[in-house]
Amino acid sequence: MKFTKSMFDSIKESIENQKSSNGSFKDILKTEVGNSYIVRLIPNTTHPDRTFYHYFQHGWNSFATGQYQGALCPTTWGERCPICEERIKLYRENTPEAKKRAGELKRKENWLVNIFVVKDPKKPENDNTVKILRYGKQINKIINEAVSGEDADEFGAAIFDLTKDGCNFRIKVEKNEGDYPTYISSKFLGKSEIPGLTQEKIEEISGKLFELDKAFDTKTYTQLEEMLNDHFHCKSTKTKSETNPTEFNPADLEDKKMIDVSTEKAPASEKTEDDPEPVSAPKSPIAEVKSTATENVDDKINEILKSL
Repeated sequence: MKFTKSMFDSIKESIENQKSSNGSFKDILKTEVGNSYIVRLIPNTTHPDRTFYHYFQHGWNSFATGQYQGALCPTTWGERCPICEERIKLYRENTPEAKKRAGELKRKENWLVNIFVVKDPKKPENDNTVKILRYGKQINKIINEAVSGEDADEFGAAIFDLTKDGCNFRIKVEKNEGDYPTYISSKFLGKSEIPGLTQEKIEEISGKLFELDKAFDTKTYTQLEEMLNDHFHCKSTKTKSETNPTEFNPADLEDKKMIDVSTEKAPASEKTEDDPEPVSAPKSPIAEVKSTATENVDDKINEILKSL
């Protein structure tokens, strides 16, 4: 199916809506500092508005086991989240101890998009394959600028075009002042052909896309409360045999092929909500993203802090 202007318009609209809303481990392509990766974004021609998947996740190291616990935040699909509510409750206590506890319940914003890997300097075997790019706010800003911002006249729909009229995306990984990976030097390049990518191959690629909204398991409100009790408050009433561990396990990602560039960090003086912990990679469907997804959780916290 040919990628058309109307499809691009649908992708562009979905990005605007997001703005208003609030094999094994070795098979995962990880970016490394000092390297540049060349990819081409792939549009979902069947459902253009699903080209990107925007979500929020919580994660912390269990106070009971010391192992990482991760879960999608239900504000992703417009529902209440007990973890967000716990954070707000702790901030309202207005004590150093409570604020420190609230800070343990990290909340991170990420996006997913299907990509065609043109060049992986560390693992050439990943070249010419379809993968998922998971990214954070830095790369999201670059993509938005190319779609509907200051760079839209130069790039626009070309960033989703797999033909010679399309533009590659160069992901450049550097270190910032806080010694964390930063991607601010990443950028879209001029129009170019991807060697060996025929029209037949392009059509084949379109049939290999991951369903991004089915990438992660979800938990109910009650399950998230149990997770808080087990691994934050350490007051679970379950026996050891009844407990179902929820900590992150690289094996969970066995069937996912993912480029992960979601770990960018601001300098120490500009701390953000981003957190370098990995998110568990799931299998069951997730509800459709709604325009009221985030319910301005972080804004509520900021308002509380300002009023104190």
